[in-house]
Amino acid sequence: MTQIHDVEKKLDAALRRIDELESRAALHELVTDYCLGFDTRDWDRFIAIWHPDAVWDIGPPFGSFSNLEGIRKAVYEVLYPVWRETHHLTSNLRLVFRDADHAHGICDCDCMGATRDDVVQMMIGRAERISKRAARSKPATAPYLELQDYSSTAGHKDISLAVRPGEILGLYGLVGAGRSELAKAVLGLSGQTGGEIRVAGRHVKINSVAEALALGIGYVSEDRKAEGLILLHSVLANAGITVPQIHGKAPATAAVPIKAH
Repeated sequence: MTQIHDVEKKLDAALRRIDELESRAALHELVTDYCLGFDTRDWDRFIAIWHPDAVWDIGPPFGSFSNLEGIRKAVYEVLYPVWRETHHLTSNLRLVFRDADHAHGICDCDCMGATRDDVVQMMIGRAERISKRAARSKPATAPYLELQDYSSTAGHKDISLAVRPGEILGLYGLVGAGRSELAKAVLGLSGQTGGEIRVAGRHVKINSVAEALALGIGYVSEDRKAEGLILLHSVLANAGITVPQIHGKAPATAAVPIKAH
């Protein structure tokens, strides 16, 4: 009987240990879903850990939010607008078991939130400075270069813009948005599939770089070495490579054959 009793005690201890391990794993998973769901904006993962009548006490200055709708409001209307990105770091998870089926855990959770100003600071290395200038009225001068519903073989669709003498027009967007490609298309490096190009009020069709140069349209490459130079030629030849063409003369380096591989 003693041996059977010892075996039962060992079995009970083993089962309690298994329950503890399962509870610990479940709480670890809960903490992971909380932190990762919030940081990656995965709403389904984040909200799955909450009971319908849960209360989320975030603390000052945010306060407490009740039930799933209140938690959704806290996330989308309070926290996400303030923090453009967040990083939760958890440590020191401590579990207290009330019995084999009930346990609660406490852990240290540090949330580092980045506001819009923080993100700008990290991107440009300083605080954002926005110039507060009054909007300028458009000059009466007619545009020199105009695109009207312009489309190209490079993928541009219905682009319209106008540049007047003395103006600087900026195109902004993410890498790959097609800004440089638009400039090259106007230069004649891509085919025009729709719309109009006007230079000094006159409708033109630009089919080559030579035609663009003749109209006074040039291009300063963002990659000077790869696109702006002929590396086999001298500095002097590169500096004035377009000048002979503008004056209708053959370039001095025309006899040098250049082959693309």
